[in-house]
Amino acid sequence: MTSTARLSKDVLIRKLQHGMSDFTNFEETIGVLQLFEVDPLILEKALPSLINELLSTYFTTNTDNRLKIARLFYEYSKIFKNKRIRVQIPIKIYDLSKVLALLKSSQDWHSQYLLITWLAMLVISPFKFDNDTEILLIVSKFNHMALMRPLISNIKAELWSKNYALIELPEKISQVDPIDLSYMLKTLKHKTTYPFSIEQLIEFTQYITSLTSFDKEIDALYTLQLLPHFVTVLANRDETYSCIYDILFWMTSTINLSFTDLRFKLAKSVSKIVLFVSNIDEESSEMIITDCVNDTEALLKTNSNESMDSDRLHTFLLIQAEFCRSRLLTISHIRKFTQSILPVISKFQQKRMMSTQGHQIRDAANFFCWSAFRSYTNIELQSLKNMFLNLLFTANFDHSPLIRKSAMAALQECLGRQGNVLLDNVTVLRLAEMHFGQLSNALTLFELFNGRYESYIDEMVQWLVLYSVGQNYDYQFVEKATSLLSEMTSQINEKSLSNMVSKYINEISVKGLKYQDPDICARSVYLQCKIDTESLLKSSDVLAILHQQKIPKVWNDQISFQALAELGGICSLVLDGSLLSKQQVERIFLIARHAQMNHSNYDDISKLLNQLVSFISADSEPFDDSSTECSFWAIFYQLFRLQQPLICCAAPFLSQNQFISLFYDSVSKMSCEYKGKMIDSLSQAISRYSPDEHLQIFLQDVVLFLDDYTTTDKGDVGRLTRLSTVNLILKHSMLFRKLTCLPFIENSLLRLTGEPSTEIRLKCFEALCTLRHVSLENPPCNFNAIRLYNLHYRGNNEFWKGYFFSAGAIHSTDRLISSAIDDLLTYYQGLELADRLLQLNEFARIVPSAKEFEELKASKMRNNILGTIPREIIKSTITFLNCWCRMLESGITLEEDFNYSGFFARVYNLQLAARSVSVTSYAFRLLTLLVCHQILNVRKNSAQFANTFIKILLKQLAAAKQRTEFSSIQNVALESLTHIYICADRNKKIELIQENSTTPQQFSALKNTDLLI
Repeated sequence: MTSTARLSKDVLIRKLQHGMSDFTNFEETIGVLQLFEVDPLILEKALPSLINELLSTYFTTNTDNRLKIARLFYEYSKIFKNKRIRVQIPIKIYDLSKVLALLKSSQDWHSQYLLITWLAMLVISPFKFDNDTEILLIVSKFNHMALMRPLISNIKAELWSKNYALIELPEKISQVDPIDLSYMLKTLKHKTTYPFSIEQLIEFTQYITSLTSFDKEIDALYTLQLLPHFVTVLANRDETYSCIYDILFWMTSTINLSFTDLRFKLAKSVSKIVLFVSNIDEESSEMIITDCVNDTEALLKTNSNESMDSDRLHTFLLIQAEFCRSRLLTISHIRKFTQSILPVISKFQQKRMMSTQGHQIRDAANFFCWSAFRSYTNIELQSLKNMFLNLLFTANFDHSPLIRKSAMAALQECLGRQGNVLLDNVTVLRLAEMHFGQLSNALTLFELFNGRYESYIDEMVQWLVLYSVGQNYDYQFVEKATSLLSEMTSQINEKSLSNMVSKYINEISVKGLKYQDPDICARSVYLQCKIDTESLLKSSDVLAILHQQKIPKVWNDQISFQALAELGGICSLVLDGSLLSKQQVERIFLIARHAQMNHSNYDDISKLLNQLVSFISADSEPFDDSSTECSFWAIFYQLFRLQQPLICCAAPFLSQNQFISLFYDSVSKMSCEYKGKMIDSLSQAISRYSPDEHLQIFLQDVVLFLDDYTTTDKGDVGRLTRLSTVNLILKHSMLFRKLTCLPFIENSLLRLTGEPSTEIRLKCFEALCTLRHVSLENPPCNFNAIRLYNLHYRGNNEFWKGYFFSAGAIHSTDRLISSAIDDLLTYYQGLELADRLLQLNEFARIVPSAKEFEELKASKMRNNILGTIPREIIKSTITFLNCWCRMLESGITLEEDFNYSGFFARVYNLQLAARSVSVTSYAFRLLTLLVCHQILNVRKNSAQFANTFIKILLKQLAAAKQRTEFSSIQNVALESLTHIYICADRNKKIELIQENSTTPQQFSALKNTDLLI
């Protein structure tokens, strides 16, 4: 399908045309057809010929081909809908008997669907059918199939319209299925007499108007759909004419629909009925329309957004939009709508639990404007302006992308049809070229309107301040809108703009104070912090309201924003010279305690706290009295020791000496997670420090975090401190290049460059390149790290220690392990022969000797000032041994001059010193591979070398003589013996072991000489 999708439109259509008669590549044809689901209009012109060709051989071809034709027909119906496809069926009345015969015998639903669709087209012919009873009986068998139901109802209705006696209606029409009744009424559209009694019509009207809801959505859909046709029947008699108004009243006042699709259907039906009534009684229709507009206005005036029945409001708005489309609204109706209703609904929101609703109402506002611009050319100028500005601001400043998109569509209609009435040609052209949907367009709009349409600028600023910031429930959007306003006031040097913004900020402040509303006050404070800090100093009462609010432990978006605004307000006041009060200190730490790391405002709150701490520690008198100062520092140090995340991040912003002292006092007791956060924060704060001797000593201790391999039940948590330290070095390489411990730093970075953690490896690679002033592309794999080693660090074993952790990892993915081993072997094979031996010796020295093992074990017992924990020596040793095993298994070439015996002794003595089952197991596995390598490569003294190891294995097995079964190490020894015999081609010895290794006693009866090679 991928290659098919790349073909041009014409080629695809030609493939389809070929596939309509040739079913050899049927599945490919289906695939081509499905490509048109994205844009069916491309296929529109070719549709008649395609359907005609598809069905031309239907009655003469075999059963398999008929099924394929039916499947293709169904695919067309999915893309274009049945109504659009069935009109392309070639209709010949003498095909009726063939269709019925096949329908009786057909077993698959694809064929049944095609045949019933075909039948639906045949029965609309003007002829009466003698076999209508038979047709009705045949199609009734398919009533249970939801896909066929509308088609069957259509067929029954057409047959009934030609012969009313065919289907006997019950006395109560309400008992007829809504789908059947809908199609029946539709067939009466062009008739003057109707087969219903007055009693039946009144009964159905009463039934409809008694409904308050529907049990099934499908029944509701068809009931609403049939009402315009039913009204036509009611209007035919004086006795039932008044029922029309009962139905209209029910549709606009009684029924309340929770499904959006039903509200759209109801609106269309109401519009059709009112349009029908207007042709008979224009005065009544105008009253109905006026009532609808007035009811909408009253609904908005008597309810707040939160208490509003949004489903009912949406229904009213859709009805009025449909009135617009039918040109039923008068100019005065449009004036009233744009003045009283549109300003409210274009900003409508409702807060419901954890979500914000109201987008349907704003979408309906756009729909109304779109309908008005398409249907009317004589709208008053003020109404045009109101709609234009609402659409313009919604298209750019609404927080929902879908609403912005629908507003854009309506705005395009506005500019295309009425643009010259509202604006000059240049401005219209500029707007038409603009990419709508971006907040930043406010700057362009200001430029366009400045000096020509000043009132539009005022409207825009009012929208941004009072609605986008002052009312919006999307708090992230509130912050973006505030940033935009801040950018506008700083970039645009216009006093009038600053005055407008200040005026509307003040309006929010006054409202917040009036209602003592913390949410409104938070918005005001946030705006003032970003734009007008002077007004914050003058209206500190607004911030005081936030100080009085409880801060719960569990935050939502609103609480998080209020905390951000309050902290921002305190920070702005302090930076402007205000002294910190005890209440403000309590609020600062209350926010710090309850701020949640997974919240969107967490980073912003952290930045404010860092800024505040930096200022306080540098200012000689930031507090209003000494007790407040004591309280601040007591709480700060307490929270730091309790590892409160925000305080840990803020600590590096203390004065240099203050932080370093605190660091040494507490760091050893901190978890790696918070050490990492503190180092990340230090990376931001360190530029404020004096690069003196004290700082250098401090940094020489900080880099010890590069050796932190602390593990907990969460895994390798030391990774967090290692990564943060690497980032610190990378960001401030000039500072670290001057340290006396630079060799240690480079060695550590070099080791980490080879280790498994991809993120740390890449950062270390970048840091080393920076320190060495070299340029190598970021490594897509391990090979560039090896290149860096080869160019600048050759002979430094630290790199290979880290690399062995990647290549020898016990738990890793096959891809990462194979990549590491492959890159290592590629590098090794590319070396000169002499260099290979040197490299092998480096690899051998990575495995610790017995003495080195003991020293490493002893050093681990010593605590350091940072509380870091080195790698677990047993796990490291196993990883090194495992890497050697993988290299040998992958076919690494060991040079003849390689000291097999020396390496053998190193590994053997290591496992003796380790006294670990795991180390011994991996050591035996490595020694086995080493022996096998000698044997297979026909090295001199290979048999003697092998027998030395075999004796060790036999000694291990001899210890099991008194046991009933072999230990895990002894099982490894048996496997090693078998492996060696296989390599040495000693099949009889393999048989000897297999026959005598059932129990330890059985094996101990063997002579050692029989097992040597």
